[in-house]
Amino acid sequence: MASMLSQQEDFVFVNISRPDEIKAASTQRTIRRWVMRDIGRSRRTQRKPQTWTLSLTPSIHPSTALISSANPARIPASIDPCNATFYPTQLDDRGLQLMHFMTSDKDYVFRPFRSVWFSMALTDPSATFVALANAAMFLDQRLRAQEFSYETSSECLAYYGRCVQQVRGRLGNVKESLGEGVITAILGLICHDLYVGMCDRWNTHFQGLERIIRLRGGYDGLGVNVALFAFWLDIVGSVAVDTPPRMPKPPGLAGYLGTEPPDALKPAIRSLLDDISIRHGSFCDVPVALNHAILEARR
Repeated sequence: MASMLSQQEDFVFVNISRPDEIKAASTQRTIRRWVMRDIGRSRRTQRKPQTWTLSLTPSIHPSTALISSANPARIPASIDPCNATFYPTQLDDRGLQLMHFMTSDKDYVFRPFRSVWFSMALTDPSATFVALANAAMFLDQRLRAQEFSYETSSECLAYYGRCVQQVRGRLGNVKESLGEGVITAILGLICHDLYVGMCDRWNTHFQGLERIIRLRGGYDGLGVNVALFAFWLDIVGSVAVDTPPRMPKPPGLAGYLGTEPPDALKPAIRSLLDDISIRHGSFCDVPVALNHAILEARR
């Protein structure tokens, strides 16, 4: 029989008197126990995995990254919806998800003036919320194509209400009430109201916008896109409710639009609009606006 004579820290010595004793059960058990010692120890004491904490620091401070409508070129044409650098207010995960939807939605749905509106909405926190209201509404339309109803689109209405609440509070501040940020947010509300057919809300918001522009003494100091949107939404809304436009024409309108575009209106429509313009001078710019809208839609 084999017997273990001595044991050191790293070795076990086994003495045998005959070669076949190496196969004895006690000898094999001693060998296996010693060989498996380190393996069993490693299994019982698993190493904790190493972890590292990573963080991303924007190269541009958010306060310097906010873009004014006077310099819209600094906003990328296709924004990264997860790049919070370009948001004037902090968004939660759902807000970022809606922004991502709006930017990816352009691949298969045409929405006029989308990039222009984003360049304006990302300059003001209240305007950002009406942009989120639009995104929530469009997403709801996609998910509930057959059952969608604006009145039950709770997320859209929540963002819309948040924008209205902020604008109402800012109108109580003398400095903020005439600022470009508030005007931009109101324009967003007006555009939303026209889209969903809420003419009463459109009229209320437009009355407020008209008063702000009048107290400012016109469009002086506002970005080009802000003035053009105010003028354009006035025309669109007036056509919808069959009332004369109320907003003054932006100074240098021809310069904003660039060279005179080709006439895209059909002769019969052109003749009808010309007759209306002759009888009602306030409609003289309607043919120009419709012509630009048609050309924009064809791009």
